[in-house]
Amino acid sequence: ITEASSDAAGEYICTIKWGAIYISSETASLTVLYIKTAPTTVNVVSGSNAVFSCQTSGDSASVISFHLLSGDAINGTVLQSNDSASGDYSVTTTATLTLTNVTSNSSGYYYCTGVWEGRGNVSSDSAYLSILGIRVVTTHTWGHRAEWGVLGSIAYQDCISDGILRNNSDGDAYLDSNGDQVYTTVVIDWEWYSFITYSWHPVNSSKFTEGSSTIGTDGIRHSPLLIGPLELSDEGLALRCIITYADDASNNLIGGSETDDWKQIEVEHIYHLAVDVETIISGDSVEFICIANSAYEPDFTFYADGLEFDEVHYSNITGPNVSVNGSIYIATYSAKTVEATVINGGQTIKCEVDYGIAGVTSEEIEITTYYKCGNANVLGGAGDTIITYEIDSATYGTVKATASCPTNTSTSSYSLSVSDSSAEEVTCTKETGTYSPTYLAKCLEDVAIETGYVEQVWDIATLDFTVSIQ
Repeated sequence: ITEASSDAAGEYICTIKWGAIYISSETASLTVLYIKTAPTTVNVVSGSNAVFSCQTSGDSASVISFHLLSGDAINGTVLQSNDSASGDYSVTTTATLTLTNVTSNSSGYYYCTGVWEGRGNVSSDSAYLSILGIRVVTTHTWGHRAEWGVLGSIAYQDCISDGILRNNSDGDAYLDSNGDQVYTTVVIDWEWYSFITYSWHPVNSSKFTEGSSTIGTDGIRHSPLLIGPLELSDEGLALRCIITYADDASNNLIGGSETDDWKQIEVEHIYHLAVDVETIISGDSVEFICIANSAYEPDFTFYADGLEFDEVHYSNITGPNVSVNGSIYIATYSAKTVEATVINGGQTIKCEVDYGIAGVTSEEIEITTYYKCGNANVLGGAGDTIITYEIDSATYGTVKATASCPTNTSTSSYSLSVSDSSAEEVTCTKETGTYSPTYLAKCLEDVAIETGYVEQVWDIATLDFTVSIQ
């Protein structure tokens, strides 16, 4: 008998026959040592206990041990019992291996070996231990990066778990007795953490929407939770998912629950937008600073009144130049002001931060570029007029022009000529860029008028008049 199996076990006799005469030998017993029940594939939830069973059959009890196909040591408990004989020629021995609190590191191929002292040993085929649970929880903003979400957008967390039972380390589906893959039955629960009460709470507000779970062709289940629209108050929001697998004894699924490590949402937004000059005078160089956070460098664009910077109001435009400190990105944009905007009520400067398909966020500030009075001409004040200028630093560019005359001498004297449109002092402010009143008074030299008398003498003798001027 070659490659004897359990079917070959039993009693044998041989018979010799001569015509009608025959003789038979005494009975001989054949006992086959074999694995009666080998371990089978087990799917179990991470953190639960996994159990493998093995049965041997022989003419006596065996000692059963379990092994990993990889050769690694097994950290488990083996219980063995010697059952009553199932026939005249065999004894069944049963053993179970219990692995407690299994993790993903426990997965692998397990087999059992039965040893009959002095007789030999037999090993079973291997069976796979598949660990079910939460594959990963990721945070997205529709195609964006894990654990980040753009201000004002809808973020979502995806609880990724096993949707089908697995048969091997290649991830092939476990098939039931009908040859069909077996889907897991689960309950998904989401919770958020309160840093006030220091406890977890079910997600039951309007901010959260639990999406329907889907199982892809790869057997992976996706269970989304939508959050938003995101607000600044959502910064640091902690969330976790809990997945509970139902038992399925007919397919060797040992159910249980697994709780994922919580994740915090980081809200991508603009922290700060400012200009480095408090009061801007036409001709000043200014630098705009926009600070935002992100997992990766976003794109910065600066606008003035809805348009990108142009040569009408600015020159020497450079930037944006971006530096980074951790997840904080600082963009600077430099330009020189060309034209005052105060007459139009100032300008709106906007910093726009583009996070790609995840979304865009922006901030605005109002700035005003004032006139530079140093560029304004003083009208009037010609001739001998002495003009003095006084710049008021407290009002950022206000200039006062004062007219005065030379000092009077014995031969010359001067005075200011003031009219309705001129004054001794005229002032230019940054809001107007022109002097008011329009003209500065003019200094005029006074014209001297001499006095005297006329003497007329009548000579009686000659009857003539003599006139002299004194």
